Amino acid sequence: MLFENRMDGFRKFFSLVEQFQRVGYNVSVTVEATGHYFINLYSFLRGHGIDVTVVNPIQADSFRNVFIRKTKSNRRDSFVIAELARLGRARKSNVADPDSKISNLRMLTRFSRLCF
Repeated sequence: MLFENRMDGFRKFFSLVEQFQRVGYNVSVTVEATGHYFINLYSFLRGHGIDVTVVNPIQADSFRNVFIRKTKSNRRDSFVIAELARLGRARKSNVADPDSKISNLRMLTRFSRLCF
């Protein structure tokens, strides 16, 4: 199932999470830190009380090399990240609260590089 990286997609994903929670599952989500693309989803899920693990892309890439086929696709990446989480190998990255001063400074730094 695909979910777009925007509010409609987040709501659709969260409704699926709620279905699992209603039948008694403890839901946690693992995402890959892909530039700034994961931050909105991370913030949305954390705001709804969902535990989110953010893995470093280097870790995911390293684990991907365990498999014989060296294909790279969104589907394969999702599988690799899910396997990291399932095996308990997904190490949490430090992610500052997106509304914190640290996060704001990081974003400002990123944007300033684009201006010069």
